[in-house]
Amino acid sequence: SVFAGGFTLEAAEEARLEAENLSRRLSALQRMTDAALARYSVDEVITQSLNRVREVLRVDTVAILLLETAGDELVAWAAQGLEEEVELGVRIPVGKGFAGRIVAENKPRIVRDVSQADVYNPLLRNKGIKSLLGVPLIIEGRPIGVLHVGKLEFTDFTGENVRLLELAADRIALAIENARLHEEQTAALAEAEAAAVRFGNVRLRQPGDLAEAAGPAAPEVTR
Repeated sequence: SVFAGGFTLEAAEEARLEAENLSRRLSALQRMTDAALARYSVDEVITQSLNRVREVLRVDTVAILLLETAGDELVAWAAQGLEEEVELGVRIPVGKGFAGRIVAENKPRIVRDVSQADVYNPLLRNKGIKSLLGVPLIIEGRPIGVLHVGKLEFTDFTGENVRLLELAADRIALAIENARLHEEQTAALAEAEAAAVRFGNVRLRQPGDLAEAAGPAAPEVTR
């Protein structure tokens, strides 16, 4: 059957199947619920997230790069299929290359042919990656890093692929931010406890405490 505009029944069925497939893939990513983020350590959440992204998007590589405190460089933080990025401590200046432009512009970026693109990190070409898709990791509107995936064959990433990766990026960014806040709270608590101990020691060294610690006074010597 042919509908208005030449839209066939077969095309309609294909669109329905694609919609169902997208729904299943979204559900797979959404299994990383907020409860899971609270239950697992950040390392466990990141590992699960990278596994899920590779599975759902059917990609060969996935990597996370985070902004340094100074905010002028991205540093490879976690990866699958691109483990060398982390092992070598790859750094990307903000605004340079694929990942650097994503964080500078705070928006997704697609590269169909890596060999023809401005790629700062030569490892991407050396690994044989043909196509890339990356999105910013965002907390409260500000980028804190980049999540990108790669394929070893030329791929036309779609808007749906971007949506799926952005969903994963939102959850990964939340896990990273929660871990950062936890580290700050732990450090603040440790500092407060150390200050309390120091304060206690000062009190022990007050004159009255020192006299008491010295024991009874020596008897006077009479002549």
